[in-house]
Amino acid sequence: EKVDDITDYIPEETITWFDKGFRYNDRGWIFVHIEGEPYQRGYQYGYLIAEEMVEYVNKLAIEGNEGNPENGWRDMRFVADAFMLRKYEKEYLLEMRGIADGANNAGMKLFDRELDLIDVVTMNSAIDIEWARYAMPTTPNPLSGETFFKTEDELDIPEHLHKCSAFLANRSSTRDGRIVFGQIFMWGGYTGPHWNVICDIVPSEGHRLVYETFPGGIHSGADFYINASGIMIGETTVSQTPFNPDGSPQSNRIRKAAQYASSIDDVVDILVENNNGMYANDWLIGDTKTDEIAVLLLGTNKHKLWRSSKEEFYGNTVDFYWCNNNNKDAEVRKEYVPNKDNAPHDLIFRPWNRDIAFNEFYQEQKGKMDAIAGVNAWATSPINRPHACDGKVTTSEMAEKLVFLAHSGKVTLRSKFVGENKRIPDLPGATPRLSLGYSVISPVFITDKIKELRAQSDVTKSDSIRDNNFSDVIDAYSFNERDLWFNTVYPASDAENWFISGTAAYWRILKNMPEDDEEILSHFSDEFAALNCRYLYTTNREGTLTPVNARRMYDRYNHYQVPRIKGTYLLHQLRLLLGNDTFSGVMNEVHDKYREKEMRTSDFMKIVERISGEDRRDFISQWLKREDVPGLQFDAERTKINDKWQISLRISQPENSYHFFSTVKIETGKEIVYKMIEVSDKTYQSQFEFEDEPLKLTFNALHDVPLNFDNYFTWSNFYDDFDNIIIVYGTKRQIDANHTLASRFSTMLADRYTETLLPIRKESEITEDELKNNDLIVIGNSEDNSLMQDVISKLNIQISKNMFTWNGQEYAGSDEGLYACFPNPYNPAKAVHLFSSNSALQLYRMTKDRYRMPSWAIFKGDVIVEKGYHVPDEFVIDF
Repeated sequence: EKVDDITDYIPEETITWFDKGFRYNDRGWIFVHIEGEPYQRGYQYGYLIAEEMVEYVNKLAIEGNEGNPENGWRDMRFVADAFMLRKYEKEYLLEMRGIADGANNAGMKLFDRELDLIDVVTMNSAIDIEWARYAMPTTPNPLSGETFFKTEDELDIPEHLHKCSAFLANRSSTRDGRIVFGQIFMWGGYTGPHWNVICDIVPSEGHRLVYETFPGGIHSGADFYINASGIMIGETTVSQTPFNPDGSPQSNRIRKAAQYASSIDDVVDILVENNNGMYANDWLIGDTKTDEIAVLLLGTNKHKLWRSSKEEFYGNTVDFYWCNNNNKDAEVRKEYVPNKDNAPHDLIFRPWNRDIAFNEFYQEQKGKMDAIAGVNAWATSPINRPHACDGKVTTSEMAEKLVFLAHSGKVTLRSKFVGENKRIPDLPGATPRLSLGYSVISPVFITDKIKELRAQSDVTKSDSIRDNNFSDVIDAYSFNERDLWFNTVYPASDAENWFISGTAAYWRILKNMPEDDEEILSHFSDEFAALNCRYLYTTNREGTLTPVNARRMYDRYNHYQVPRIKGTYLLHQLRLLLGNDTFSGVMNEVHDKYREKEMRTSDFMKIVERISGEDRRDFISQWLKREDVPGLQFDAERTKINDKWQISLRISQPENSYHFFSTVKIETGKEIVYKMIEVSDKTYQSQFEFEDEPLKLTFNALHDVPLNFDNYFTWSNFYDDFDNIIIVYGTKRQIDANHTLASRFSTMLADRYTETLLPIRKESEITEDELKNNDLIVIGNSEDNSLMQDVISKLNIQISKNMFTWNGQEYAGSDEGLYACFPNPYNPAKAVHLFSSNSALQLYRMTKDRYRMPSWAIFKGDVIVEKGYHVPDEFVIDF
């Protein structure tokens, strides 16, 4: 909306003058205009922003050492002095020296002393220093030539490092064919509110530039820039690549690019030259003069540039780039490979939910994108994450005038308060993050209008009683850590993705095996149950495929998940076939011979054949060239012969049968016995003999082979499909408490993950269509919630007033509760998640935070004391 007279919106008391500088504070943003030579403009800046700058530095110091902030800041100063100070160009050192002197002139003190150059360098280097913590583990050292990066895949990086979502669109994607650019800044809730400074600089050399930053920031850090040459720049962080101690800080290089670049080539050249590697990013770049857009993925020694003028687009999103912390280039990803264990690193790109959401946005809005489309996109989840701080949108037409839209606080209009939902820690100086809506940031318009005022103003359980007998299988499930393989193999094509992902996943399964024999089987069972559930959930929604036909996809999960899961199963099955020694020999030779080299599946088969002495191609190929998983029927019967019991097990498969190994669990009154079986044909039969009467048999008890079954849902599926979930609370008793808990649960889930407030319904008002067409979260005791009562009757679960029974054990304590998920009885393609508690207080404890749970969990207070996956009814026989 056009503002005809800006003076109507600027109370005189909000304007502070010093020489040619001023600041204007509106709707959460602090607008600072500075001009001139480096020291002069820095002095203006420091004087105007002194109070906020010292407040911000104090918070950085507290984060560095909560018990002794002064020491924390002293340590940061030392690092900045030693590794950053002398890497800045003179122009920016002069500007930072001016900032310190300006703050001192304003009367501010830091730890009872005046500020100096190193203080300002430190705050501007804080991001480089922060990311050095993550860069050093990936930085080679002269002793070993290896590096020390942990082997977690990129999705598991800490949430505060999931920084920013952004997009660029032009030509066929936008309404007028020109650029639309948007970026969301994500940061921790303690210091994040301080990124509320809009800095407008008219330098003596270079272009006028405007950027969002923190108090005293000579660069953005957020990152969002526009300069008077029509260059717009933004970024989203990717996992940190190695540190180059001889390089220039990213804060120096990006500020230089924003000030001096007149083209996309200029930006790229400045950022790449003398790169220290810190703050590895996707840099989004647009040029209003040509309406060209580009993305520079900048690691340390490697980078990748995509340009619209060259029709270079990932994901077939023509004239549209999106960035969301997910490194999309295989060569740059290779900078993550070395690690302290020299463990296999999963190089394969996999889409995140934000990738899929951006693709959906592109498909829905291509040809129609404009500023409003960007505003609407930022208000959606998962593009907008719970720790997002703001949202900015501009277009070519706007950027030519240095104009952009900036939303103060969360774009989803959800304010954040101290101590709630772990977003803003209750530390000294913590402040709420209020959502204040969008402002039109127009530096030229504002400065011209405010300067006109200058002349007018002087103002400036049950199994535990039986013994576990796993003597027949423990050797097969043991593995000596010394026999693990090392190094990373590169795929010759997408057809080898199964191995690259599978070897990394299976390495972690073996590496993390418990030492206690009693826990080993549970470890394998849980790991492969999770894989089986994820496989079924993915393929039931997206379809299956053969692993050799997988390819990189940006709009679905199955092309990553199916090869990874089947590849992991293949290696597990191969180990059970070959034995530990032979299998270890195969894997070590493969990883030694093809260390950081490309390997084909045929190469892997040749090594298996040579070391094992037999042709295993059919055994391997069944997991790679088939879309299905083993489909089988089994039956078992028990008979008593003389004084002993005998179980006869029969298995039949279709004509195109699988060759596989699996475990059978037989429960008697005294013990639980595990047996290994090998099924190599379409029919199989074996017999087991027992002294005691067998009571139950479970086939595939450790999930050694993936099978089809109905109850494959887990709590993690909630995060996959939260757009179609309804929380249902009861009205039979304790109505107010149930409503309050349902509302808080919805808010907590939004804060902790979804960013979408899940709808809540009274069970008395939910419709039949809603029951059938949604996943359901049903909360409360069966006495409170009639829907809970109906669901458990259909699922044959034993929950009654203030108690429940699970796995044959009763739980009646007021501080006990049950979480369990099942196929929705009103539509088995959907899920139902049950949160049943023995008291309202316990329901609060179970729903006050986000817990990691598989298919079921037993709570005692706010602690999960037992959890697991469902045993498919299809593979259990009760005698």
